[in-house]
Amino acid sequence: MIQGVRTYQAPAATVGIRRRVITGHAASLSKNMIRSMALVVGITAIAVLAVGQLFSMGVDRNLETLSQLQAVHKTVENENISLLAVRARLLSESHIKAVAAARLQLFENTNQVHHL
Repeated sequence: MIQGVRTYQAPAATVGIRRRVITGHAASLSKNMIRSMALVVGITAIAVLAVGQLFSMGVDRNLETLSQLQAVHKTVENENISLLAVRARLLSESHIKAVAAARLQLFENTNQVHHL
C-alpha cells in the first residue's frame, strides 16, 4: 500500500422515516412530525374542497346561462318561422298580382306587360 492513501469506505447510511415505517418502527415518529403531517393533510383537504366548490359554482353559472340561451334560441326560432311564413305569403303569385293591380294598375288579362 502507498503511504498516506487509504481505501474507500462508504459512509454509514442513516435510517430515514420510510425505513422505520417499513420495518415497523412507526411509533418512533415524533409528535411534532405527526402534527405537521396532520396539518398538511387537513390543509390539502380544505384546498381540494374549496376548488371543488369553485368548480361547482362555475358549472351552475354555465347551466343557468345555457338555459337562458336555449330560451332565446327558441324565441328566435319561432320568430324565424313566422318571418318565413310572411315571406312565403309576400312572394306568392296571388299576392304579387294583387299588389300589381292595386299599386301599378297592371291586370293579367290586358296587354299591359311586355317581356323584353
